[in-house]
Amino acid sequence: HDWAEEKIWPQIDLLFARELRKSDVHAATSIGELLGFSDLGLTTAEQDAILLYIRAHPARIALVLDGLDETSLTMCSSFVKGVIKGTVMPGIRLVITSRHSTEVMRLSRATPFHKRVEILGFSRQGLQSYVRKVLKESDAEVVVSKLKHNPRLASTMQMPFFANAICRLYRQKPDLPKSLGEIF
Repeated sequence: HDWAEEKIWPQIDLLFARELRKSDVHAATSIGELLGFSDLGLTTAEQDAILLYIRAHPARIALVLDGLDETSLTMCSSFVKGVIKGTVMPGIRLVITSRHSTEVMRLSRATPFHKRVEILGFSRQGLQSYVRKVLKESDAEVVVSKLKHNPRLASTMQMPFFANAICRLYRQKPDLPKSLGEIF
């Protein structure tokens, strides 16, 4: 509900999403490596501008580290551990996704997370209701219709974070993403 009302992080300018299970992510030793600058095809000047912006406005940056349960913290570089603990890149809005695991529970007790949320996800009816609430009626009906014919997209949008991101993108450009990569 708070996502729909834009009460959670209404002022995010840059959003980066990375999968922790990928070796280039959990072994990252710099902000550029962690954020995947090499995958984005940015020039050195563009990378420098982004880094300056991140340092100047950390509260406007969101970083999603997906799948903490799919890697071991012992495999993560000290840089990535510092990001997770808040000592590296302090002030950014960090979202860590994970299924329940002993290691994750231990980390959550040892790390001062600002907020811990367990997301249960939308039911099919709940997702349709959410889409109808946040999009104009004609747009909502198009999206709901496409969800019925695209089970992969419907499954992704069961997670409120992704439902919110996809609806926001649809408001800007009336087209649905074909992959998670297109969301970010």
